[in-house]
Amino acid sequence: MDYKDIIDIVCALVTTSATVILAFLTSRYVKLTNAIVEESKSSRDPLVYVDIEPSHHYVKLVVGNAGMTAAHDVKVDIQDEVKWERLKQHVFGFQPRERLQSGIPYLAPHRVLQYELGLPKWQELKEKDGILKITIKFRNDRNVLTEKLCQINLSQYLAISMDSFSNSNKDIVRAINDLERSSRQKDTSLKSALHHFTQKKCPMCGEGISLSAKKCPKCLEFIEAAVPAQETIEP
Repeated sequence: MDYKDIIDIVCALVTTSATVILAFLTSRYVKLTNAIVEESKSSRDPLVYVDIEPSHHYVKLVVGNAGMTAAHDVKVDIQDEVKWERLKQHVFGFQPRERLQSGIPYLAPHRVLQYELGLPKWQELKEKDGILKITIKFRNDRNVLTEKLCQINLSQYLAISMDSFSNSNKDIVRAINDLERSSRQKDTSLKSALHHFTQKKCPMCGEGISLSAKKCPKCLEFIEAAVPAQETIEP
């Protein structure tokens, strides 16, 4: 075996090794690209959540979608051992369950729905029997099913101030609306005052006209200029 054969063998081994390494790197690149694409798709998926919001002793169930796309066929199943108040034949806490279990066909992005879950017996509420087990099921635009389980303990809301659930954004919007309303009222008062000082009434029809007008644009009557009274000097 001469040097030429050895060089050919070495070149063949190097080429084969480079091909294998290139194939391995290409496969890794393809997998990484697919992972990035899937991650990009999942970042736009709907994100359905549930929460509890006490309001004047009542309990509201909040169902929202914090994702960038709509959620389809949203179903919420609630299992609990909470003692609810009764009003005649109606037991609070069970009213919205059938509607939630039957499903919300379409939940738009950033949409929040509130359901009056009921009035629990707060005085008898204990940590062990105040747990709500909530199962959430929904589908994305690709018809992929997502299922989540969460537990909410109602007893943890006993010592929480109701101000914790106030919406600061709504308060800001209300303050801005009040400021705009006050500004419009001031503008109206100012315009009324200016109108009083820059116009006079037509002696014929009572229409407001300019102070320098010689003819009323409404009744077309000429307006006589006021002649200043001459002073008389007594001898």
